Amino acid sequence: MPVKDISAEDAVLFMWCSNSLLPDALKVVEAWGFTFKTSMVWDKGIAGQGAYCRQMHETLLIGTKGALPEVPFSARPVSVLKYPRLEHSRKPPEVCDVIDAMYPELFKAELFARGAVSQGFGGSPAWVGWGNECDYTPPGATTTEAEQAPAPARKRA
Repeated sequence: MPVKDISAEDAVLFMWCSNSLLPDALKVVEAWGFTFKTSMVWDKGIAGQGAYCRQMHETLLIGTKGALPEVPFSARPVSVLKYPRLEHSRKPPEVCDVIDAMYPELFKAELFARGAVSQGFGGSPAWVGWGNECDYTPPGATTTEAEQAPAPARKRA
């Protein structure tokens, strides 16, 4: 996936990864042109599966490239996000609010999004979604074009 080519020169990457694939996820961050900075964890409150221990959290990696505005102290979230677990693989929509508070001036695109933009992205016009389970269609595009098109090339987090 050409994220390195379609993302803005100044961008932030928020990328979910399962704990067993953390080393591979860090390689993807680098391949996409970002530098790993830190992470947050989503505490689901319920133990799931796991090979060595039953996982209750997922990791949200944060990477950057280019020059970005500093996140104001008042908008810096805690590193542990506690939201109820949703259906398999669906991430909590509240995380969009966290990202919006951190980077209100940036345009955001969620790759591999699930559901409707208004239901999975906090309803913010700063968000678009892309993926085979996403209900977002870019303005003026047909459904087929939307399935094949990358997210619009603007500033994105």
